[in-house]
Amino acid sequence: AESIPEVLGWTGKIPGFRDRDSYSLTLLGRWAEQDVQPALTYAQGLKPQAQRESAVRTVVAAWQEHDPDAATEWVLGQQETQDGAGDLLDTTIASLIESDPAKAWAAAARIKPGPGYENPRSILIPGVFSSWAGEDPRAAVLEANRIIEEDDRAMAFDAVATGWAGKDPEAALAWVRTLPP
Repeated sequence: AESIPEVLGWTGKIPGFRDRDSYSLTLLGRWAEQDVQPALTYAQGLKPQAQRESAVRTVVAAWQEHDPDAATEWVLGQQETQDGAGDLLDTTIASLIESDPAKAWAAAARIKPGPGYENPRSILIPGVFSSWAGEDPRAAVLEANRIIEEDDRAMAFDAVATGWAGKDPEAALAWVRTLPP
């Protein structure tokens, strides 16, 4: 890990190195797996903005693999200060939807409305509840029942039915038959 910053510096000086960006991101991801904070600091210091955003996404993705709670907390705290915060949120929430839909839903409550996120929880309902129902349909149903907004609750029920049907079609159908028309 100690030599990675030095190697990253060299990659920028190799003339004609076509795979420089992918090589640099691979190195940065490995560095983040070993020591997140210095890798993140390095990524945040890169210029131009597109390179910085890509590098930060790479670090956060590696961080998400070994400490999703800390990575999510950091990303949620960057909503107004970090370049490309929307992309980071998308990546982080997508990762959580796959690994822990309940945590993804809790994190979604903390996403601040803004461009592309006028109603953040509504956007995430299909993915979160379908994934959640595939893992724990009863917990997904309980949480869907807590949604106050009627259209959002209906969307969550639809996603639960879809996710649950992939796991246990008969149980999903039995549950759907208990819903009011």
